[in-house]
Amino acid sequence: MSTRRNFLAGVAGVAAVGTLAGCLGLGDDADDTNDEPFAGEGIETDDELLSSLADPSSQVPPLYFSGYQYRIGEMDDSLDPAETIPRLGGSVAGLFDGDGDEDGNGEGDVDSDGDDLSLDDLDRITGSIYNSSTSGGALDVDPLPSGQAVHATGAFDAAPLIDLLEASDAQESIGESDGYERYMTEIQGGDGVEAWGVRDGRLIIVSRTDVTSRSDQLETKEETATDALSIEFDQVERDDAPIANSAPAFADVVQTLDDGPIRAGAAYALIPLGADTGTQAFDDAIRGVVGAGLRAEFGDSQTLQRSVSYLDPEMASEETVSNAYEASETEEISLDAWEFDTEGTTVTTRAPLDELPTTAMYQTGLPVPGYESLFNRVNPETLGREPSPRVFFSPAIDDDGLLEITHGGGETVEDLQIRYVHDGEAQHEDWTGEISEGDQFTSENTVDSDTQSWVTWRPDTVDAAALIRFQA
Repeated sequence: MSTRRNFLAGVAGVAAVGTLAGCLGLGDDADDTNDEPFAGEGIETDDELLSSLADPSSQVPPLYFSGYQYRIGEMDDSLDPAETIPRLGGSVAGLFDGDGDEDGNGEGDVDSDGDDLSLDDLDRITGSIYNSSTSGGALDVDPLPSGQAVHATGAFDAAPLIDLLEASDAQESIGESDGYERYMTEIQGGDGVEAWGVRDGRLIIVSRTDVTSRSDQLETKEETATDALSIEFDQVERDDAPIANSAPAFADVVQTLDDGPIRAGAAYALIPLGADTGTQAFDDAIRGVVGAGLRAEFGDSQTLQRSVSYLDPEMASEETVSNAYEASETEEISLDAWEFDTEGTTVTTRAPLDELPTTAMYQTGLPVPGYESLFNRVNPETLGREPSPRVFFSPAIDDDGLLEITHGGGETVEDLQIRYVHDGEAQHEDWTGEISEGDQFTSENTVDSDTQSWVTWRPDTVDAAALIRFQA
């Protein structure tokens, strides 16, 4: 097998697919498992958001991945960080604002009145949300690993936080490591754990669900918690961005965003090539979406920027995105205010803000059904389509330059089509019959270097989706 080309493969552009199948317990090869809690080598970058986020792949291979950073002191005073920042990050903001867990979601729940903690002491809240499942909503009857991480940094002492954790009946001390006092609690209602690491000037919280029961290395929830925290501690000391290798669609869209007090992005597990939302403008705009992001600036240059990244440059159309904005019932900013620009696979929009929109606009990457929030996976039901199957493939180039794709685990599938580039022209070849683990496809022609290929499920239907994409 030729090693002259490297493949970065996955549904949303994630970790190598053979390894992914093993991590999720879908493969039989013990060599596919990974007992190393730390992330691999990352890309060098000066993007603060990318270099701040740990790669959770050893516990949660991120088919869906979103990340965010909020510079608290630079946000407009009218915005409530607890409401603006998503999920666990919002709970942390509420903790420093004395609100604790008022929304009752069980995240960041400590017995506290917050008297010794203040938002004025916070500099940044940076976090991530990730999942190993391909679909959102209630369609996941057998949940796969998921998690979150949040870092709060600033000029605060650890003592008040430690006092709160020590006073909580739910929290259990798991000792000190790397200068952090560590605590954990089991999340009710499933195989879940939440872990805290605290030191002066930094609070780290990680959550995991459905990890311990699926892991060959982590026998207890405490081991899951300590490993999850170790991944975060390690990233604090690093300057590179390993998440860019595990979720390149996320990294690509983040790097299109200007600097600003609010920056966020997402890489989607579901890459739809078909949909039936009932509105043609929406169906056209979401075809081939792999990622989205947003950035906000306040003060004299008050602006909102959004970026949408597509599978292929031919799918990235200013007109298509503009039509979707015009048809949107949730968009609060006038279409005339937006300026559209396309570069490569990304459509970027910018609008000056005469008045600040609602909180929802600071979480929206594309104002169409299914994509209103960067911080939720796309539910295929919202798109009027079937969820794509759980299946994993291992791509390779043989010694003759032909593309080989092997079914590496998961569901038996049929009605597949392979798209690749040969001599500058896109080729589409059917992979016929029922395809199960171990079955292999070999292309009729060689694959051009530095081109993208993908496997399409149910081509030319509303259910069409790219199950895997990879770069030669």
